[in-house]
Amino acid sequence: MNCNHHQITAAETSTLIIFTSMMRISVLLLLFICAIVAVVGQESVNKPLPNAQQSISFACTEWMASLDPHRNVHHMLLQAADTSWSLVLSEFTIMRKAPVLIHGSEQSEFDMKRFRSFHIVSVNGQSCSGVLSVAQDHLMGNWKIGDETWEIIPERYTEGHGDDNQFIIRRDQWTEQNSQACGVKASVATSSIQVTQTSQPPCMILDIALAADITMVNRYGPGDKPAVFMLSILNLVQGNYDDEFNSVIEFEVSTIFVPMTAQDDPWSGIKTIDDHLDKHRSWGEAGGYGGAPYAVATAWTTRSYSAYGLAYVGSVCTPSRYSVCTDIGGSTGFLRTMQAHELGHCLNAVHDGGGNYIMAASLTNSNVWSPASRTTINQFIKNLGCVGVCSQGLAPTAQFSADQNIVCEGNVVRFKSLAERFPDQWLWEFPGGVPSTSTAENPIILYQKNGMYDVSLTVSNAFGTDRLYHNAWIEVRPMPAVDFEVNETDLRIGCMNHSRDASLWNWTFGDSTSSAEENPVHHYVRPGQYKVTLCCTNECGTVCKSQNIEVLAPLKAAFSLPSTKVCAGDVLQLKNESTGADRYRWEMPGAQVPVSTMQHPRVAYLSKGIYSVSLTAYRGIDSIRLSYKDYIQVKSAVECPKKPRGKN
Repeated sequence: MNCNHHQITAAETSTLIIFTSMMRISVLLLLFICAIVAVVGQESVNKPLPNAQQSISFACTEWMASLDPHRNVHHMLLQAADTSWSLVLSEFTIMRKAPVLIHGSEQSEFDMKRFRSFHIVSVNGQSCSGVLSVAQDHLMGNWKIGDETWEIIPERYTEGHGDDNQFIIRRDQWTEQNSQACGVKASVATSSIQVTQTSQPPCMILDIALAADITMVNRYGPGDKPAVFMLSILNLVQGNYDDEFNSVIEFEVSTIFVPMTAQDDPWSGIKTIDDHLDKHRSWGEAGGYGGAPYAVATAWTTRSYSAYGLAYVGSVCTPSRYSVCTDIGGSTGFLRTMQAHELGHCLNAVHDGGGNYIMAASLTNSNVWSPASRTTINQFIKNLGCVGVCSQGLAPTAQFSADQNIVCEGNVVRFKSLAERFPDQWLWEFPGGVPSTSTAENPIILYQKNGMYDVSLTVSNAFGTDRLYHNAWIEVRPMPAVDFEVNETDLRIGCMNHSRDASLWNWTFGDSTSSAEENPVHHYVRPGQYKVTLCCTNECGTVCKSQNIEVLAPLKAAFSLPSTKVCAGDVLQLKNESTGADRYRWEMPGAQVPVSTMQHPRVAYLSKGIYSVSLTAYRGIDSIRLSYKDYIQVKSAVECPKKPRGKN
């Protein structure tokens, strides 16, 4: 990254990667802004830049409150005693959603208004690229003019104290370190979580987690001040990944950990940077970052170790996705290179054998990747499966598929977005489905009722929207609807099938018999309680329904007597032999009790004669009558022989 004009090549035009994804403004807008600034800042351009560092006072909170929320291009004037800097800024973010801020054991959302990120479009009318981080009491960034890099940092970072609104602007100078500044460790998990991409996206997002130990709190203060420092360095690091590889790599902060006390510090008692890295891994994999998603993580410390940084090589998207950076103060360029370097290790780059490169074993404030590092990282990121995809100037095109277009009711359809040109938002509409809308990339939808249903997908990114609509695209077929009635006649039943959407039927009658007829007739051997079940089948499955019935014997009236010849005054026991009846009526003219509704009545005749008897058997509204004329012959007492008396 430098402040010279960038010449757009034909290859870049063909791939539509015109400029870095963090510069969300067009080339024409940049040129227009620079032309305006050349006029507005004409006086400042003619002023010589100081050779020594300058102290300035700037009210960050007031400036942030004055920003127009409807614009992403802003102006900032920094004034020292004998010179000034007029900056044109373009806002971007490394926090597309509010990251989780973990303070010890407490979790909250990081206030995104607390921290703002800006590209420096021009300084004193000279077009260039740089990065500036602004918080309520914080300015930190750098920019390059010609061969010289300038940085701005809070005064308290250099003096250990100072007013929150006091800052230092100075040349960013750092000489190569002679000692081994960085080490590497083999990844504990040697294989990353990868998928093969059909095509490599021009821009990908890596979720990143940041952590500070208690030494960072001691240096920068409590609360979210260490978080602001770490975000400021990551802003600078982003410039080393925005146009150097086959895909732009954008870091998106998902979670930040800052201990409140020494007891909250996971690295308490750590003596070596190796132990610091191993603890970072074990703590992070045990949930130290609160369950937030991240592909890579950096832990910051001010502890003095044998090396400034350490990382697992080729560890992005694996359980070894961790690195450690030491904040030794001084140059923002060195701190930027340190984190860019350690992240390079996580992306599988190793130390360069020589040259002033980012991946040199002895760190400098270089902004340059070696050809070997470019090749290694390009190969590594090609198949990463845990990255998000960001947009690069093209509106997406909507396409989708489903695992099945014909489904049975009560089942689900798995939809898959095949949208091209890297959408970041999806809106599905599923009338008749559950849910009826979804913003997931690949939703699963339940269809409960049969019918034909439409499906539409609208995809969006920062550059446009596209919608695809399919009419009657999902056919939902019904399960069988089972219904029947049973008509009973004596031991015979007739089954009337009222089911729908069935192709096969199976009846069971509760007496170990069955039938595959649609409307069967069945005969029972004996009366009793039976369960009749109908199971209907189609391509969607089988549904059964049961009904309990009582099968009755045929309605029949019958009776008998032990003898039809009796003496007057004798008591006769009538035996009812009817079947299928639930009530009775006896008619016995001449008897002492001529009418009875008992099942087995007792009857007596007092006078000599010949008598008729009839029995009517009833079941519901049905009845049957049996009559015997002159059925009983009654003799007088004179005609009947005397019975012997029993002895006393």
